[in-house]
Amino acid sequence: MDALENRSQRIITVRHTWGVVWAFPDTVWLGRAGKVSDVGQVVDGRWIVVPGEGLKFDSTSVGYDRLVAVGDMNWNADYEVLVPFTVHAASFEKPTGVGIVAGWQGHTGDDQPRTYAPFGALVWVRDVATRPRLVIERPDFELTACYPEFRDNTSYLLRVRMQPAGNGITRVRAKLWREGAREPGMWDLIAEVPNHKGSVLLVAHRVEATFGSSLHPLVISERTGGDLVWYVRFGLPIALLACCGFVLARLVQRFQKTARISVNDAAAPDAREEL
Repeated sequence: MDALENRSQRIITVRHTWGVVWAFPDTVWLGRAGKVSDVGQVVDGRWIVVPGEGLKFDSTSVGYDRLVAVGDMNWNADYEVLVPFTVHAASFEKPTGVGIVAGWQGHTGDDQPRTYAPFGALVWVRDVATRPRLVIERPDFELTACYPEFRDNTSYLLRVRMQPAGNGITRVRAKLWREGAREPGMWDLIAEVPNHKGSVLLVAHRVEATFGSSLHPLVISERTGGDLVWYVRFGLPIALLACCGFVLARLVQRFQKTARISVNDAAAPDAREEL
């Protein structure tokens, strides 16, 4: 039924192949795909492949949560994602965001269509046109690092690491930097969230964006080593020791860059770095 309540019926054939498992680790040049379904599953939006660049959706369909799923819903929350992206335009009037969801198992609930979407962590750049900031969030909390130098039509790299921390907890790390610049040695943010297995979602919320670049593929891999990070557990800051003097200069840079850290939209009083 359309908006004018016109009805139509059509018989369709759905083919499903059992036992298909997404490769892990995986490296995907999104701009080299023949079609979107070669590299992911469209969940929402009209996505296309721009040869040599990546996945982009039709600018006329910019709207709420344009999504592409990548990976396997049975993956444990124990992997690392590197995704290149570029924002071309964004709404100035409504909340916006671009990034990934980790721990995705699909929409649930009894509504038609289903609307409830449990997940592990949403890691994205929010309000890209007005007050850009890197955010790790869940329905019950958020952790924020301001990123005032974010620009449209500029390619960025987002690295997210999911790491089991024991007792049903997953540690989430995130960092963001401009493509062509040196990758930061430290993480911008870290939080601990409940374990939630699942795949990865590419998220473009009220922005026109491209995921992918001619220089970097989408990489889903095993975890690598650790770094100094901001640390929040379930939205509650925990002070940990930072005892390496050689990182002092880098810490000063991060303090200048990170204007505030918020949890549940309130400033965290004592968030510190972790070795």
